[in-house]
Amino acid sequence: MLRALSLLTFCLLPATAFAADQAGIRALDDEAYLNSRNGVIQLICENEATGQVYLSRAVVLDIPGFAGDFDILLAARHAVMDRTVERNCHVRGEPLRRGQIAGIETSSPAVNDFGEFSQDWAIVRTRGRLDDSISRLRAAAYAGREQGQLSMLRAAMHGEPCQITPAPDQIVEPTLIFHDCYARPGLSGSPLLAQIEGEAYVIGVQLGEYVMFNEGGRQYSVGRRLDDEFLQALIDFIAEESGG
Repeated sequence: MLRALSLLTFCLLPATAFAADQAGIRALDDEAYLNSRNGVIQLICENEATGQVYLSRAVVLDIPGFAGDFDILLAARHAVMDRTVERNCHVRGEPLRRGQIAGIETSSPAVNDFGEFSQDWAIVRTRGRLDDSISRLRAAAYAGREQGQLSMLRAAMHGEPCQITPAPDQIVEPTLIFHDCYARPGLSGSPLLAQIEGEAYVIGVQLGEYVMFNEGGRQYSVGRRLDDEFLQALIDFIAEESGG
């Protein structure tokens, strides 16, 4: 289930690596889910040119060693961007002095990913630090096999464990993770979590679905794995936003 796992450590230190026989992952148990669920927030984003408003999810990250006066969120790129233009976003329920999105870092999809999911992640920073009642969750790079279980964090409801599933034959992009978690519009940006050595870690971000018409319209829920490239982008973004 787990080939390699890198836990994020701040201050630009090398990540700690775990082999399959040293660490295992599984879906969150009830206690871990309840302790983590407040880490999911809603983002409201507006296309200022058209006035269209979008609702999505994001997760507030816990960055070891970071004590800034703002928060770092993991979101879906398509929720906060219109192609190359940033949307005007804020955290729902937070005053703008704290919840306004003040910076966004994204990447571009791979040329062989026709769904444009391969780099559909966004690291965003808030203007201020969000309410302390919000949970902060740690991130881990996951390069696991296409089996096992995970949890998709959705607001206050408890989600049943989800199965990691093999990718459709036509899709060979290794940055994606396929699963059978319940998904619907508005859940983009929800974190995919695993319990590792008793703690909850974000290992991916929910993006959407593939519908494979050559398989009778079968739907595949898809997320973007967090990998070493993503974690390095996260470290670099925090250093830049912190004036480092």
